[in-house]
Amino acid sequence: RCTCFLRAFRVRPNTMPITAFAPVVRVPTPARAGRSVSRAVRCGSRVHNWTRRSPILTSPKTVTVKSTNHDTLNGGASTSSPSLVSLLTQLKDAAGTKNGTDCDEAGAGKVKEVIAKICERDDGYPNPNAVDLAGTSWELTYSDSAGNSSGKLGPFVGVVTQEFEVDKNSGRYRNVVTLGPLVLSLAAVAEALAKSKKNESLKVTFVDLTVTIFGNQVLKKPFDANRSGTWRMAYASDEVRVLYTNQGNVFVLTRA
Repeated sequence: RCTCFLRAFRVRPNTMPITAFAPVVRVPTPARAGRSVSRAVRCGSRVHNWTRRSPILTSPKTVTVKSTNHDTLNGGASTSSPSLVSLLTQLKDAAGTKNGTDCDEAGAGKVKEVIAKICERDDGYPNPNAVDLAGTSWELTYSDSAGNSSGKLGPFVGVVTQEFEVDKNSGRYRNVVTLGPLVLSLAAVAEALAKSKKNESLKVTFVDLTVTIFGNQVLKKPFDANRSGTWRMAYASDEVRVLYTNQGNVFVLTRA
């Protein structure tokens, strides 16, 4: 029975959309020397001297997504504008509770309009493919993929999460689909490709697929070392990431 049950979830070659999301490494920030400006200000008969010092930034600097206490979605202080929170609310309302798998044509059109507005924003990381996501967790909010990367397993839809290892700049993570006692976990390594337009391109190499039922491992399938794909990180911030696969599918992940 176990063999027959797993056969329904067997992963066929070249159909691994479960991996359609990725991250990665670091963003250099140019150095800027500090400078002092002295001025004299007359107030009545007194002359007051004051000095203003510009901030000094060190270089290179790595942008790292915080692994704890992200405040924007909880109403706390953040550099993101309130309109991003509004767009995420619109996105979640339109996508529903099944990762967008049950969206009709009108609903999918609404979602993609919101995604386009998110990608047009200028408050994301300047190099979205070069962000260290070590120690962070994300949830799939929407995907137009028809495969199990959207959490769809037969007639059911599981919860899809993406979990990054704590080792900085390792690029190692797992895409996990949870459906009751059944858990599918795909291990992968992501890395930024050489500088491309807007630094969006990512290479993801798949490591293995693990299947457990009630906590007991029933399958572990390693992949060939050359099993990889290329994705485009269209937008990345502390709150949301938007990725497109080389097959044209879109995945939107929000911070867990």
